[in-house]
Amino acid sequence: MINWFAAYTYPRHEKKVAEYLSSSGIECFLPLYKESRLWNNGLRVMVEKPLFPSYIFVHVDSSDSLKILKTPSVASLVTVAGVPVPLPKQEVESLMAGVAQLELAPHPYLREGDRVRVRSGPFADREGILVQCKNRWRVVICIELLMQAVSVDIDACALERLPLRAARTA
Repeated sequence: MINWFAAYTYPRHEKKVAEYLSSSGIECFLPLYKESRLWNNGLRVMVEKPLFPSYIFVHVDSSDSLKILKTPSVASLVTVAGVPVPLPKQEVESLMAGVAQLELAPHPYLREGDRVRVRSGPFADREGILVQCKNRWRVVICIELLMQAVSVDIDACALERLPLRAARTA
């Protein structure tokens, strides 16, 4: 059965791998986004970069995984317990549609319970904990002096994930 798989490439080789696979007749998908870069000469240009650095999606039968692994600059397929794991078809199809219709950009992966910092708005530079409430993301901001907290809807684009804190020892 043909499924979508994620192939892990050498850093900055995604476009080369996509070109090679396409020319070999293998369906692949490399989601790209545009970013403005300022060159040393002061010229500002738009460059296309991979949305997921070092990853490319391939649409193949699981028995063809060796063919993908023999592709130059492909390091591995994403596996669980050594077995290539197919991606949900809907995820890849929605990404394809999103890239074609919207301006996508990478964002740090966030999960419930992550410590985050608000980057903009009235709570800029405040830290909190990400929680999910009725299918929406909220940030719980603690006011330590009062030993109280407030939860607020904040767009995920305005958040940055903080590194895990070392456990406190008494």
